[in-house]
Amino acid sequence: MPRSMTGLGQARRDEERRSWSCELRSVNHRHLEIRINLSAELQPLQALIEGAIRRRLSRGRIDGFVQASSAGEAPIVPQLDLARARGYREAYSTLARALGLADEIPLTVIASAPGVLRASEPHWASDQSRALVEELVQEAVTDLERMREAEGSALAGELEAHLGAVAALFGRIKSEIPRAIAEKQRRLDERLSALLGEQRLDPGRLAQEVAVLVDRADVTEELERLESHCAQFTRVLSDPEPVGRKLDFLLQEMNRETNTIGSKCADAAIAHLVVDLKLELERLREQVQNLE
Repeated sequence: MPRSMTGLGQARRDEERRSWSCELRSVNHRHLEIRINLSAELQPLQALIEGAIRRRLSRGRIDGFVQASSAGEAPIVPQLDLARARGYREAYSTLARALGLADEIPLTVIASAPGVLRASEPHWASDQSRALVEELVQEAVTDLERMREAEGSALAGELEAHLGAVAALFGRIKSEIPRAIAEKQRRLDERLSALLGEQRLDPGRLAQEVAVLVDRADVTEELERLESHCAQFTRVLSDPEPVGRKLDFLLQEMNRETNTIGSKCADAAIAHLVVDLKLELERLREQVQNLE
């Protein structure tokens, strides 16, 4: 079943003191492009997150985010740099002696010096956090895939409807070919009669000229290839693998055959049918651009 490239996937996990969330949005793109917004503390997990997405998706532009936040007030455990504190104490004492001041330096002055005391930050990139983030991303991708499959199923129905219209049109073209050839032969006879008057044209030569015209206007091979492409299009739609590129290639070939038919058949009725056929093929192409 084909999958659309448009979808939304979400996942969330709440722990005792943290909340994790992931959201992925996908739209059409020729290749796979991933743009995930991460806060500074989660930057070390960038490759892990992108790898988890690439293993599951093959096309589309993926935009999203992964967030980690405190679920409540976590206890703050300050970290002490004792060597730095001693360094400040010695520097302050040296300065006091040089200025002839009493060596009475309050503890608050040393404690507030840069780098002596600092609040501990949560270590988001621990092995436990990495495993949780990867699992969270996988859940979001699964949710995204469900939506893409649902969209793809709806698109498959529309594609089959347009494909039916295409088959009906080249069936009508096929039925018009004998009439167009007979009409061309009749016009040729009339033109020759007007040019030659009472003179008689060699019947063999006339038959030869008619055969050349018929051969030039013969689109039997093009119609057979169109039928083959339509049958293959239907088969590819049921392929479990991504089908967007295959269907796009088939449509290019179908357009090529349609253009050849239009150039060979200089008949007004067939020309109108060829225009309608091109419009249906363009509708198919627009829909196929949405498929992975």
